[in-house]
Amino acid sequence: MNKQTVLVRGAREVLLPLLILAGFMPWRRVVKHPWVTAQDHGIAHIDQDPHFRLLLENSHVRVFALTLPANSQSLVRYENNFLTIAPENNEVIMWREGESAIQHYRVPKGEIHFFLGQAALGFRNDAKSGEYRNVTVEFLDQHVTTYGYRYYSGKWDYGPSILSPPVDADGHFVNSLDLGRAVASDVQLLPKEFLPASTRQQLLVAVTGLNLQLGKRKIRLESGELLWLEGRDSELVNAGNDPARFTLVELKAADEKY
Repeated sequence: MNKQTVLVRGAREVLLPLLILAGFMPWRRVVKHPWVTAQDHGIAHIDQDPHFRLLLENSHVRVFALTLPANSQSLVRYENNFLTIAPENNEVIMWREGESAIQHYRVPKGEIHFFLGQAALGFRNDAKSGEYRNVTVEFLDQHVTTYGYRYYSGKWDYGPSILSPPVDADGHFVNSLDLGRAVASDVQLLPKEFLPASTRQQLLVAVTGLNLQLGKRKIRLESGELLWLEGRDSELVNAGNDPARFTLVELKAADEKY
């Protein structure tokens, strides 16, 4: 027996048992979910994504309605700071560029969530049925931000970016998020309750159906609809028989401290 024959026989004696053992090992199928690496599919601008519909545009804000049908997603680069308003209870996957799209978030009705711009953010609705919806308010003033001087710490830092849910969802409340040159408030007025007049320019987004009175003007909005006001020269009254819940985004005047 020559040396070559010995080497071949030795290799056969080692490899054959391994091949037999591998035949009995369970195969694990690797499934690549399309949304885990969603960033590989390209990032659109907000006005290019078909899931966004422009509702309002002026020199201060751009407002979009985001609608995601079941098993769909949106990955958008936001050039400016923005916030989202939830007109209903929902659940959504959110992720930033470079992250995996696997983290679920429960979004309570009326939630206001602020985000810093110059970043890509994805939303995915992986439900088997039903839509995910929000109203997205993009601020064209870079001074609308959570970054500011914190008196409690004596330092410049980022403040809260999400408003906590109301303590009593059936009662009266006005909960506010300070955004530097703006204030975003989650408001619920019981029948005949009102907000005082204000000179601030403001965006009103309905969370519930609204039947409001502003002086002689009657305002009726469905959930998700909005209204831009250059100010309120009289009280804003809930003229309906049910609680009126809405988001109010007010822009501070140039001479106001912030």
